[in-house]
Amino acid sequence: MGLSFISFLGVSEYRSVQYRAGDWVSNSTPYIQVAIASLYHEVLDSPGASICILLTEKARKRHWEALQAALALVCPAAAIKMVLIPELGGEGDLWSIFDILFAQVPEQGNLLLDITHGYRSMPLLASIVVDYARTLKRIEVDGIHYAAVEAAEDGVVPIVDLTRMDRLFRWTRATELYVRRGDASGMEGLVGEQAKELFRTEGSNAPIAAEKRLVACLKESFDILNTVRGREIVAGTTFLAAGSVLKELQKESALARPMIPLYGLILTRVKGFMPGNVGNLLLAVDLCRKFGLVQQGITLLQETIVTIMLHADRFNYEDRYLREAISCNFAFLSEVGPHKLDDPFTNPKKIDPGIARVLKENPLFGAFKDIFENLRGVRNNINHAEFSQQTTLPSTFSKTLNKTFMGTLNLLSTDRMYKSVCTYLLKDGGEE
Repeated sequence: MGLSFISFLGVSEYRSVQYRAGDWVSNSTPYIQVAIASLYHEVLDSPGASICILLTEKARKRHWEALQAALALVCPAAAIKMVLIPELGGEGDLWSIFDILFAQVPEQGNLLLDITHGYRSMPLLASIVVDYARTLKRIEVDGIHYAAVEAAEDGVVPIVDLTRMDRLFRWTRATELYVRRGDASGMEGLVGEQAKELFRTEGSNAPIAAEKRLVACLKESFDILNTVRGREIVAGTTFLAAGSVLKELQKESALARPMIPLYGLILTRVKGFMPGNVGNLLLAVDLCRKFGLVQQGITLLQETIVTIMLHADRFNYEDRYLREAISCNFAFLSEVGPHKLDDPFTNPKKIDPGIARVLKENPLFGAFKDIFENLRGVRNNINHAEFSQQTTLPSTFSKTLNKTFMGTLNLLSTDRMYKSVCTYLLKDGGEE
C-alpha cells in the first residue's frame, strides 16, 4: 500500500504563493495541497498512492476542478478523490466529519496529513483521529503539515512540520503508561521510529543512543519486578542505570525540550535505589504496588521480611535452609518459649536452637508476625488460583498488600538500616 495524503480544503479565495519546507521551495500555486504533493512527489506519484481532499459543497464548487487538475499534473499516478463533509453547524456535524475522516485513513498504511485549511476545529479533530487510527488501524504517520500563511515573507509561506508535536503527544501517553503500569513498550516504539528517521535523514541514529539505553533499562527493570528477581533488586544495577540515563537526558536530549519534564516523571519510578542494598526490596515492593503487580508485590514483601530478619542478625539471607526455617516457622518462633526450643515435641520443624534463639531475640520478629501471616494467607490464595482456598474478592489482595506494606514501613521507620528508605516511601514515594 502506498502513501495516503489527506487534506482539508476551505471555501476561501487563495492567492498564488510559493511554499517552503527547509531548503525546498515550491513553484507558485494557490493550493498548499499541490505544494505538499510536489514535496512528496516521489512517493505520491506511484501506484498505490492516494490523495484525498475533504471539502464542503461550497468549496467543491469553488475550487475542486482547479485543484484536481493541478494535483493530476504533479502526481498523475496517484488516485485523486474528493470527499464531501457537512457544513459545521453543531456537535453532530463534528462527529460526522470525524467518521468521514476516519473512514479515509488506510488500514495499516502510511498517512500524510495537511491541516492548513478547513474549520478551525480541524487541527484538533485531525490529531484525535490520527491517534484513534493508530490503535484501530495500526497506521504510521509520515508527516503532519501546516502552512503558516500568516508568517509569509516575500510571497513565500513556510510549511511547518507538526510531526514532532505529534510525537511529543505520544511520548506523553507512553510516559503515562510507564508511570502507571511499568510498560515501556510505547517508548520503545517511539525510539525505534526516531532511530529510523535519523538514519534516513542523517545516516546515523547515534543522537538517540541515550534514549535507547533508557528504554532497555526500563524494560529490564520491569522484567525484574514482574519475575520477582530478588538478587537483581538488591544489586540495584538496572534501576541505577535507568536513573543515570534519565539524569543525563534531563540535561541534554535529542528529542524535543518539552520531553525533559517527562524524564523527571519517569525518574520518580527508579530513584532511591542504592548499589547492593537490602532496602531496595522495599522500593521494589512499592513499584509493584504502583504498577499493579499485586501478586508479585505480595510475594516480594513476604520474602523481603524474611531477608530483613536474616540480614539484621547477620545471617546469610540467601541460605535456603534459613529462609525456609523462618518462612515455615514464623508463628512458632514468635510464640514458643526459649526453654522449649530444644524440645522435639514443641519444635517439630527442628530449627537449629541457636539460630532460633537469635531470631527470637530480635524485637522485629514478634512485631512482624501478624503481617507475615496475613501475607501468607493471601499469597497462598492467589498462587493457588483460589482452588482449595477460601473465596476472596479480587480487591482484597491489593488492599492487603497496601496495608501490610505500610505496616512494614512503619515498623522499620526507626531502624537505623532502613530509616532513610522508609522515610522516603512514607513521605514522597508512598502515594498511589
